Amino acid sequence: MKVKFGLIVLSIVVVIVSALSIFGYSKYKDYKGQADYITKEYGNLEGFVKATNGEIFTVDKITTTKAGNGYVSSDSGQQVKFQCTKDTKIIIRNTYDHGIKTKDEGGNVTDIKNDKLVSVWGQSQGGTIMAETVVVFKFN
Repeated sequence: MKVKFGLIVLSIVVVIVSALSIFGYSKYKDYKGQADYITKEYGNLEGFVKATNGEIFTVDKITTTKAGNGYVSSDSGQQVKFQCTKDTKIIIRNTYDHGIKTKDEGGNVTDIKNDKLVSVWGQSQGGTIMAETVVVFKFN
């Protein structure tokens, strides 16, 4: 009896772990750490590029907050700088079908232009985010 119960529990655990690995943990997670979730999904900085100066970019920061069952983004009124280095990974995220479908491709620093929506992950250093990864959104 104990062996049969143990096999049933093990089977349920395997199904749950499989589902999480296929569909992603974040879709099933209770977001008690809302700020951590938002940073993971949207980066340390999200907004529209307003100025470029070589590899330093100024962004009108967007703030994302939880609202009901979803998230709402709004202008924070702040401008934040980020800097790319030779090690910064730049991704072009092409979006189709009103944002339902996406396809990523490699990019470079010249793809970061004024009025482009970006998400930036990195570490703040003296008021500037040193970008580790930048996603540049392209709407098709």
